[in-house]
Amino acid sequence: MDTILSLLASLQQFFGQIFSFISGNMSIDLGLKIVLGYFFIIWAAFIIWVIKDITNRTTNIFIQTLSIFLVLLLTPIFGLPIYLLIRPRTTLLEQFYEEGDFEEGEGEDEWEDFHHCPHCNHLVSSEFRFCPKCAIELTKSCTACNKQIRTEWVICPYCGNKEEKVKEEVVVKKVKKEKKEEVVKVEIEEI
Repeated sequence: MDTILSLLASLQQFFGQIFSFISGNMSIDLGLKIVLGYFFIIWAAFIIWVIKDITNRTTNIFIQTLSIFLVLLLTPIFGLPIYLLIRPRTTLLEQFYEEGDFEEGEGEDEWEDFHHCPHCNHLVSSEFRFCPKCAIELTKSCTACNKQIRTEWVICPYCGNKEEKVKEEVVVKKVKKEKKEEVVKVEIEEI
């Protein structure tokens, strides 16, 4: 405990000597220059911050100029609090995302009209009966209620009738045969 107290006393004496040396050799004029220099550096930093902040908040040139001159002419002591009161509440990026959330729900409705082909993974409209890329049948009529349902569904969502998977295999085989015929026709035409 005595060693800690003696260490603290020696630190106090050391820093006391440094402070008395600086204050004894420094004139009031130099101290005032340092304080004023520090004030102008802070003032310039606030002006730069206001420029960046106001350009992120509005595109109105009049408000941008007014805000910059407010802090420039009234110093940070008076101008900065006034600027903080008159600046727009949100940034342009925040406004964009707030508007984007509203429009995002509308955009999802448009994408619900599309799905991927189970055979080739091509994006197709939900209204298409056949895939335009691989020609596989995408929808079929329910055997019980005659409403159009997707071929990969096991049960009809309208009436609950269980559908058979046999039709899908036949369609895939038919499409593969048609593709082979197309390849043969193309090769013959090219020669």
